[in-house]
Amino acid sequence: MGRFEAFDRACEARDGVEILAGEALGDGDMSTTVRTRGGERQLTDGPYAEAVEQLGGFYLLQAPDLDVVLELLTELPAYDMQVSPVVDPV
Repeated sequence: MGRFEAFDRACEARDGVEILAGEALGDGDMSTTVRTRGGERQLTDGPYAEAVEQLGGFYLLQAPDLDVVLELLTELPAYDMQVSPVVDPV
């Protein structure tokens, strides 16, 4: 937990960086998948696709650029991580 606290402090100390959201997520077998086809909704227990890896948590950051985010990520435990930008629909 100390690494996550260090990440939070590093974000707070960095100009232009703000943690907008972040949470740990339950195991994939606790999830519900919602599929909509032809206007019909189908619910199934478990992850969207069978996979060895799963999403354990997330952070939503506001940051000036990817380089700043990558630098801040060194504060977190050495997990495999995916970094994706938020798409502005306008």
